[in-house]
Amino acid sequence: GENQNSAISNAYAAGNISHSIDLDIRNLYITAADYIGGLIGNNKASEIQDSKASGHLDITNNLIVSSAGGKTDIYAGGLVGHSQDSNIQRSNAVGNVSLTQDNYQRNASFDSNFYLGGLIGHNENSDIHHSNSSGSVNVVSKIDLDDGSPSSKVYIGGLIGNNQNSNVVGSQAVGNVVSSGNYLNYQ
Repeated sequence: GENQNSAISNAYAAGNISHSIDLDIRNLYITAADYIGGLIGNNKASEIQDSKASGHLDITNNLIVSSAGGKTDIYAGGLVGHSQDSNIQRSNAVGNVSLTQDNYQRNASFDSNFYLGGLIGHNENSDIHHSNSSGSVNVVSKIDLDDGSPSSKVYIGGLIGNNQNSNVVGSQAVGNVVSSGNYLNYQ
């Protein structure tokens, strides 16, 4: 869900989240964004304090793109998928975050960006104080390209996948971070 201009305190989320994207895109252009978090998917101009998420996030992204174009972004974090203009204090994530992607592109121009972190996937203009993650972050990626110009970027971190213009104080990640990929180009 989304948390905007709000305060969350002493919240606890324990369920596992499974998110699957299966798209077959032909002769069109799409733009999509997914925000997935153990507690909050998209956090804007808000405060999160003394909260915890313990479930695992499992994300599967399968795309077939032919004579098409577009962009898709996935923001995933053990506690928060995307945080902007917010403060997070004394909060924790203990579940694993994993992404498996298998993309085939033929004569296509399709961009994919993935932001994955044990605590927060993408953190922008937000302060993080005394917050931790202990789960592992795993990415397995396969891209088959046949005549096209895709761009695929993966930002992965034990605590935060991508951190911009933000302060992180007294926080830590203790889980493993593993990324593996296979890129095939038939041009």
